[in-house]
Amino acid sequence: MTRPPWLVLSYVLAMFTLVTVVASLFFTHHLVQRYRMTVAVNEEWSQRLEQYAELEHLAAQANTPIHAVFASYEVETEAARMHLFLRLFHAAMATLQEEVQANVSAAWAESVLEDLRMISDTVRTIGAEADMLYEALRHNQPRMAQQKLAQINRLYTDTITVFESLREHVRVVQQALFNEQTIAVTTLETYEFGIAACLFLLVLGVLVYGQTLARRMAREVLEKERYHADLRDAEARTRAIIDTAIDGIITVDARGIIESFNPAAEGIFGYPADQVVGKHVGMLLPASRHEEHTDLIAHAMELGQASSMGISRELEGQRQDGTVFPIDVTVSSLRLGTEQFFTGIVRDITERKRAEEMRKVRDQLAKFVPEAVKRLIAANPDAPELDKQERDVSVLFLDISGYARLSEWLPPGVLNVLIERYFSTFLDCIQEAGGDINETAGDGFMAIFQDADHERHAITAVEAALAVMAATETLNADNREQPLDVHMGLNSGLALVGSTRFEGLRGARWTFTASGTVTNLAARLASIAQPGQILVGPETAQRLGERYPVRRLSREHLKNLSEAIDVYCIVSQLSTQAPGETG
Repeated sequence: MTRPPWLVLSYVLAMFTLVTVVASLFFTHHLVQRYRMTVAVNEEWSQRLEQYAELEHLAAQANTPIHAVFASYEVETEAARMHLFLRLFHAAMATLQEEVQANVSAAWAESVLEDLRMISDTVRTIGAEADMLYEALRHNQPRMAQQKLAQINRLYTDTITVFESLREHVRVVQQALFNEQTIAVTTLETYEFGIAACLFLLVLGVLVYGQTLARRMAREVLEKERYHADLRDAEARTRAIIDTAIDGIITVDARGIIESFNPAAEGIFGYPADQVVGKHVGMLLPASRHEEHTDLIAHAMELGQASSMGISRELEGQRQDGTVFPIDVTVSSLRLGTEQFFTGIVRDITERKRAEEMRKVRDQLAKFVPEAVKRLIAANPDAPELDKQERDVSVLFLDISGYARLSEWLPPGVLNVLIERYFSTFLDCIQEAGGDINETAGDGFMAIFQDADHERHAITAVEAALAVMAATETLNADNREQPLDVHMGLNSGLALVGSTRFEGLRGARWTFTASGTVTNLAARLASIAQPGQILVGPETAQRLGERYPVRRLSREHLKNLSEAIDVYCIVSQLSTQAPGETG
């Protein structure tokens, strides 16, 4: 039985409709799955981009204490903050690297992992350089610290560059995914139009699916808008950081015209921003330093052609009121499109320079001024309280026995070397006991001992004297051809103690001394002491108590003293002769 052609046609049409429907369902399902997968992957890359932004923020937080230490001078605190953020950074970095290796195809993962590795290595190098910077500050090496800071700035700039490269790689991946989405949508539309010519229901299904697709695309647009909003927020945060930075940040173009001037720079130079923006940066420097500015910009331009690393230099700035002051300027180059700009980080280093000058002054004082005077001047260098005051002290006079005879026997050069050798050891003994050397003469010196406990400084003075005697014996054992003997006088009580400043044509000279009866008696006791003797006055003998036994030798009428004085000798230093006797 022959089937009618319309039936065959109906079968063919039915078969065609069935095939069309099945093919439509198959291709639609396949393309939708592919599109969903692409969208999911794109969302994953958006999340990674946010994580990389957080990683960059951690790197910035780790870099902040390195600069903050120059303002706070809290080396240990800032070092601890840096290491905390570095640990957070490297932990986050390890997590991100593992995630990329596990979830990203090799074709896309290679460039991303290379960027992450470069960032990790650079941040580790920054951490190592920062440790050396902090170590330099601990050892009071500001120049080394500044060199390390400059190196760190260059490394940090490299890190920012690699982060930008990382974001670019992510954008390339997202663009590829977006292209896949576009291809999928285009292919789907082609099939939908073909099927729509055959089946109205399929057209209706395509319209429903198109609405779903439109909603999804709308969500993507919203996501992109949120991403751009995040970028604007990041820019606002960067601007807030610049505006609240303690260092002055100035941006100029290649001609030296100021583009931006943050509040810290306003505070440093005294100009409001609206008075300097648009003007030449030379207005911030003394006229005599304009050539240095030109050299610095030229150097930065040359450097900017090869890299974006910063250069630093100490210059002189000029405030609005005409005051000239020292500044440290770090200049970095950046290029926006075809234009080149320079960012200068300016620090007022007046206090640092003052501190350096004070260290130089202290170094000079160390050569000429006793320790007591140095302590007083260091406490208040601008107006030191150095007036003489009545204080309870112990005064020690030491003389070389038979110095006149030695000066006749020995050539001056030999005698000078001999005395310097002995006196160097004696001065160590005095300073170790806390005494201050007032003056040294050719054959002796005077030392002053002070303590809130009056008995304590008397005991300390005797201990120093005994140490000198022991040192003399040790030196004589190595110097049997030219041995020396010393004798000392020691007295305790109230004296006028303080510093005297002598002004001369070649500058000022400070001396530290004690004057009065106590000092006179100590000097007289030394003048009558025999070689190897330590004579002490009655007040010192009383303060020693049983700590160091003393023996009364005689009662003497000493020069320039109205009354006779009991003279005592430290028992361990008793001589076979009484004061004034000769052998």
